[in-house]
Amino acid sequence: MTDLADSILDFAAAHPVVIIATPGTVLLYLLIIKIHKRFRLGLLNPLLLTMLVLIAIILLAGVSYGEYQKGSAPLSFLAETAIVALALPLYQKWPIIKKYALPVVLSSVMSILISFLTAFILVKCFGLDYRYTATVAARSVTMPIAMDVAERLGGFPAITASVVCLAGIAGAVLGFPLLRLFRIRDSRAQGIAIGACSHAVGTSEAARHGITEGAFSSLGLILCGILTTLTCGFIWQGLLWLAGE
Repeated sequence: MTDLADSILDFAAAHPVVIIATPGTVLLYLLIIKIHKRFRLGLLNPLLLTMLVLIAIILLAGVSYGEYQKGSAPLSFLAETAIVALALPLYQKWPIIKKYALPVVLSSVMSILISFLTAFILVKCFGLDYRYTATVAARSVTMPIAMDVAERLGGFPAITASVVCLAGIAGAVLGFPLLRLFRIRDSRAQGIAIGACSHAVGTSEAARHGITEGAFSSLGLILCGILTTLTCGFIWQGLLWLAGE
């Protein structure tokens, strides 16, 4: 028993970051949630602030990201499984969702087309290689799907992961203020817009605003993921045809 305790203490002394990464991250997140509730500002998004503070701590302390990643592995596992919870508002509002099935599907299709088209136009404007279109075109769907789509279309999945993360945070921070600015107050429209544009990160923020917003955002997230996977090849070929490639 003494040997085991000594081994644990030796490991903790040699790898302090691994020991404190998970509890430290949780405590930091809870603190930032309290700050967010106190001031109610969109820019004080808990996910965004936690990420920025952690980056600052890692850089200032000279900590290896690999060490932090080892210590925060339990959080990564829980984050992957917690996405199942997004199905709850979907189940609760299923009768309403069925009633609006057609506009929801059409909205999701338009979201995908706009995402690909804007990526295509921006890449052309900056004179970049066409592969960057494939890299950022699926930025609005959840990361595993977006990375798979980028790889299939000849893009750079590593860059895609970063772009997807930025799109999610931007949607969570700016999505609802922009919707209010343009006087879009219907909770169903707000939900589908957030889910279609900023995937799971935005959906978690939509769930904070209400069950209906969370349900329609979950639906937009799911539909856009499925439809992007099924149609990306056809859309990509159409864009290449327009570009004369």
